[in-house]
Amino acid sequence: MNRIAREQLLSLYRETGDTEYVFVNRATGKPRADVKTGFRSACKDAGLEDFRFHDLRHTAATRLGDAGVETRRIMAILHRCMQTSARYTHATDDGLRRAIETLAHRQKQTDAKVPTVSEQRPLLAAVNY
Repeated sequence: MNRIAREQLLSLYRETGDTEYVFVNRATGKPRADVKTGFRSACKDAGLEDFRFHDLRHTAATRLGDAGVETRRIMAILHRCMQTSARYTHATDDGLRRAIETLAHRQKQTDAKVPTVSEQRPLLAAVNY
């Protein structure tokens, strides 16, 4: 959980008053048993159609990937399985552009000359011995 989510939950908790629960039905005073019900109501109030609770996982994974978070860390946040995490992480055009631009940035930093094939061959031959 990040800092913003934690602060929001603490704020909600303070508003509930005498109960130990964060999500309370204001009409009954009882704790909410299913987050999905509140999520559906929030989507309806926001005018969102065809949006599922599970879609939040796709959004989080994609934004983490775009922010440059390592795949293994995304996996640790979402799942314990790399294959399942990969289903949720989607490459965006902006993220792909930034990724490929790192090559240009790296070239500027190092000013390294890319060796030709003939320049590489002696090195490869030396490695084989």
